Amino acid sequence: MLTSLSPRNWFRNKNSAKTNSTMYPIVKEMSNFIDRFNEEFDKGGFASTIDIDQLDMKLDLVETDNKVIVSVEVPGLSPNDINVSVKDNHLIISGEKKEEKHDNVKGWYHMERSYGSFYRTINLDFVPDENSLEAHLKNGVLKIEIPKTTVNSKDIKKIKVNTD
Repeated sequence: MLTSLSPRNWFRNKNSAKTNSTMYPIVKEMSNFIDRFNEEFDKGGFASTIDIDQLDMKLDLVETDNKVIVSVEVPGLSPNDINVSVKDNHLIISGEKKEEKHDNVKGWYHMERSYGSFYRTINLDFVPDENSLEAHLKNGVLKIEIPKTTVNSKDIKKIKVNTD
């Protein structure tokens, strides 16, 4: 009974007429956010993890007559943090970021850690030649150029990421 007095439970009744309101999706999203906030707080603090999958990494895909160009936003990552590979007609982009910050000021020691990973597979209409792929990282954008050539291969081939 007391739970119905909590603001985060006001819009939980799916049979309520309030669910038909245009504001309901916004209120529900805010309620879910508050629930996640409270769950993290109840665990004893906020985990310093970044689930990069949930950050909606931006990906642009451009196809011309002779190649496919893939651009992915990967801010703060170095070429060592990114893996680009090809298996059959799949381009696989994955990576992991680990970061530690240390502050030691006037007897106070503060340390934060954050980490996260991502994985993205792009289906191509052809099997690319891994020796002709080029991957470049510049200003937080990974650009992969894939010439439209066909090769018969079942192995996973890793592509080296270069910096400009």
